[in-house]
Amino acid sequence: MKIKNEIKAAIIEAIYNGTINNDNIEDLHYYLNEDYHCIGYYQSICWIEDNFQDIFEGIKVIQDYELDNFGEIHTDFSGPEDIANMLYYIESEVYISYLGDFQNLDELKKLLKIK
Repeated sequence: MKIKNEIKAAIIEAIYNGTINNDNIEDLHYYLNEDYHCIGYYQSICWIEDNFQDIFEGIKVIQDYELDNFGEIHTDFSGPEDIANMLYYIESEVYISYLGDFQNLDELKKLLKIK
């Protein structure tokens, strides 16, 4: 999936532009999702198709996540923007968890294999 590379690039950009630092590193997931990742019908559809088998796989990922975490489904599936942005939210959470524990920028950079 291309999404992992997008998330990694967004984290690296946040580190190098100073958005994420040792004082707010615990807000990394918030930073990645403070704005919409995909805007527009066409861009959202293309992004979903680039990162998931099809829209139905994406919907299933969201349903499973929300049922596991909230016991019910909250996402509005009537438009691709909501679906794409929720998928980015979920995948960024998964990616940050995949990286493991980090308490400061040096540890995060080591996990990302950057200097």
